[in-house]
Amino acid sequence: MPIRILHIALTLISMLMMLSCKENKNEPAGDDRASRTVLVYMAASNTLGSGSVKYDYRDLDEMIAAAENNKLKDANILAYHAPYNETPSLKLITKHGVEILKEYDPAPYSVSIARMKEVFNDMREYAPARKYGLVLWSHASGWMFSNGTSPETSRSWGVDRGKEMSIPNLAKALTGEGFDYIYFDCCLMGNIETLYELRGCADYIVASPTETPLDGMPYDQNIPLLANEDADLAGAAANTYRFYESHPVSDNQSIAISVYDMSRIDHLASVLRTVYTANMQMPAGFSPQTYYQSFYTTVFNRKFYDLSHYASSLINATENPGLKEELNRAMEEFVIYKAHTQYMWGSLPLTDCNGVSTFIYSSGNTDADRYNYRDLKWYNDVVLPANN
Repeated sequence: MPIRILHIALTLISMLMMLSCKENKNEPAGDDRASRTVLVYMAASNTLGSGSVKYDYRDLDEMIAAAENNKLKDANILAYHAPYNETPSLKLITKHGVEILKEYDPAPYSVSIARMKEVFNDMREYAPARKYGLVLWSHASGWMFSNGTSPETSRSWGVDRGKEMSIPNLAKALTGEGFDYIYFDCCLMGNIETLYELRGCADYIVASPTETPLDGMPYDQNIPLLANEDADLAGAAANTYRFYESHPVSDNQSIAISVYDMSRIDHLASVLRTVYTANMQMPAGFSPQTYYQSFYTTVFNRKFYDLSHYASSLINATENPGLKEELNRAMEEFVIYKAHTQYMWGSLPLTDCNGVSTFIYSSGNTDADRYNYRDLKWYNDVVLPANN
């Protein structure tokens, strides 16, 4: 009798286990995360947030407009907002307006590695998602950074109460954070030196090799595209181009913008290393396309030239058409979208623009020392080997 009871009990247990397995097999795996979270990181304690037009609040209104039109699907839109003379906070953008998720101690600078890491951690806690995208909103000055007295003095991305962030420090802040794209809504970040420093930080980067006018990108148009699980980065870049192209030439018809496939940057670096090793002397009388000429300041003059236009001139001097074809292929693979207006500010012709800028290094150029060019990975991995 006990053996029979044991047999019946074991049979019932086995049946229950089979039923349980069958039910679990038919049930989808639970995942209540959003398809995507987009974080707009707004370092606005500067002239963008202190003037008569507060561009940070205007862009927040555009994000709300996108949410009101029900274009966000199940995505989360967050804004880390560090406004002028106000407490920084993490905001959730909804069709009902802005919900403040967290306020921050204002003492740490928004352009410090520690503050950025803190915000990224809060992003994952408050708005977990299967994918994360990042928009970096502020002033910027490309690869350039000078010898300041502290790590964030006179640097190159973001301005927060006079402090800025070097591109090497930005790379440290972004490494390992899991962003599949970064959109730079600021000036001059589409340069090969910055992009190479940030390789490994995102699969794709959207940036401008020129200045970006004060209006920035059209958030009401772009946020829905950036919020898609498969973000339409080329569509967002095209919206930005069309927004400025529609202006009169005399009134901010000024932009160049590109989308970069960061998986292809190492191949481009290899090709450029070969080009530079073969020749680094431009033909006599050749003027490479520049992306900046004096407007408000001369500081950025002679710092940002078209990479492909410059490198092609070096190849022409070597009479190596095969290398020219290799460069063109590498550029096409890396710059997967590019567009530009006819002029910058109505006076600088953009006639030989291929989507990414570079500094033209020479051993006698004092700007290389003044702005710490030799500290950059692009210099050490690509330029320096050609000069040895």
